[in-house]
Amino acid sequence: MHSLVSSVDIASSFSTAYLTRGRQYYRENKVTALSTSPNAALVTALVAGSNKNRYHVNILLQAKPEGHVLVNGECSCPVGYNCKHVVATLIKAQAESPREVPAPADQVSPNVTDLPDEISIWLNEMA
Repeated sequence: MHSLVSSVDIASSFSTAYLTRGRQYYRENKVTALSTSPNAALVTALVAGSNKNRYHVNILLQAKPEGHVLVNGECSCPVGYNCKHVVATLIKAQAESPREVPAPADQVSPNVTDLPDEISIWLNEMA
């Protein structure tokens, strides 16, 4: 299992300008309605923008085999992808949740204990 998203993952996914503004938005409490899926792979929020605009943010977090997390953040702002609103949302999610993202599928072993012996043996041979 990998942590929700690390500071390194955030820093490597965004420009310095977006990181700076996103941190400012977080400190100014512009992120509301934060929601994280049970497996912590989907994060959603509303973020207050300039001129009283509110932007919808949807972030998909994908664990990568080398231990980092791939950030795919969509936003209803004009930028649309991995913007300062996504940064602010990730920082708030990171601050509020110690949850984890599931490991990539190729690292998960199937649970074969509840299957008939013939199928369990076959599955183990295929793995």
